Amino acid sequence: MAGEAGRLLTGFGHRYAVAVRIATLPPIAAIGLLRSSPAEFAATAVVVAAAVIWTCARGWWPRAPIAVDVAVLLGLCLTVFWTDAEADGNTGWLRLLVVFACVTWQWHTPPLTGALAALIAGGGMLVVFAAAGLALSVSQVWVLAMAAMSRAAWVLVTRAAERADRMAAEAERVRREAAVTAAVRAEEREFANSLHDTAATTLLMVGLGQVPPDADWLAPQARRDLARLRFLDDGRTVPEADLVELLRADRGRVRLRGDVQALSVEISDEGKGFAVDDRVTARRGLRDSVHGRMNRVGGTATITSAEGAGTTVRLVWPYTAPSLSGALAADDSPGRPRLSPREIEVLRAWFAASSKELVAAKLHITVKTVDTHIARVRVKYAGVGRDARTKSQLVTRALDDGVITLAELNEASM
Repeated sequence: MAGEAGRLLTGFGHRYAVAVRIATLPPIAAIGLLRSSPAEFAATAVVVAAAVIWTCARGWWPRAPIAVDVAVLLGLCLTVFWTDAEADGNTGWLRLLVVFACVTWQWHTPPLTGALAALIAGGGMLVVFAAAGLALSVSQVWVLAMAAMSRAAWVLVTRAAERADRMAAEAERVRREAAVTAAVRAEEREFANSLHDTAATTLLMVGLGQVPPDADWLAPQARRDLARLRFLDDGRTVPEADLVELLRADRGRVRLRGDVQALSVEISDEGKGFAVDDRVTARRGLRDSVHGRMNRVGGTATITSAEGAGTTVRLVWPYTAPSLSGALAADDSPGRPRLSPREIEVLRAWFAASSKELVAAKLHITVKTVDTHIARVRVKYAGVGRDARTKSQLVTRALDDGVITLAELNEASM
């Protein structure tokens, strides 16, 4: 059994076999001593002491070859010729010693090994007793049947453990496939979001007059972008709403507010507006580029609009006050990676610089070392399930974790 349950069961078989044999040793030894005659008490005591010593040694040396155990038990059975146990009928304790050995062997040996050991020890005991002149009884022959039943019970337990391992392996396979599927889907969504932003930026540049509306490349590029977005949009192929037409306005207002708890951006216009319904809010531009990204950083996005009443978009982004940043940087909760002081230093310097070369010059290290530290930070974030493949994603993670504050970022950009 190669699974975790199988390994645990194998270890349990070894430990429990030793425990059973040691636990039954005191009453077995007491039977041997109490039933011996006064004349043979000393000899019987020596044999019982040898049995006790070997059983305890077997517990201390659980991996001892089973052949040694069989040989010792047969040797103890042969002492009936020395102690005259057949005359006193004092062989019951030896039979119990062999029975418990044959039963517990089945818990930690291969089936063939356990069967041969039980057959040799149990059969050898019967041969010795018969040679000593003892009449064989049903209880003495029963030792082999008890070993067989012990093996059968252990096979059932082993199969249950194997079944548990198969179920665990299947569950792990399903979990991994789900994780891979989710990662691929997330990658596709991020790519589609980037493509959507690129297309939106192109339309904005056309609206501002920076790109000629009759440029030869514009229409083919827009068709390619739209086809790609429809292919990635969860199988939905409903034509995109003409939001550019719906949002057309002569003027717009942008308000930026911030305090120790949150930063809010409000964008409003007095354009044509549109009816905010499930069909419109399900579009990629609103669902992923706006709501999705705000949700990923713990923020909220609220869109208010009505036909003829204009549109207002309000984005609220909570952030950590500077006084709490040090405490959060030292936080070792499972959702936060354990960044080293040097990694934090390189990360903060990179956020404040326009290139890695400037970071290397400031910290007196090579650009390769800067890349190494940043790569390690990304790996650590990925390890806690918070991917940060781009610089903007790293900035978001750092703000969330208090590695840097919004005020410090603003100062660095001035």
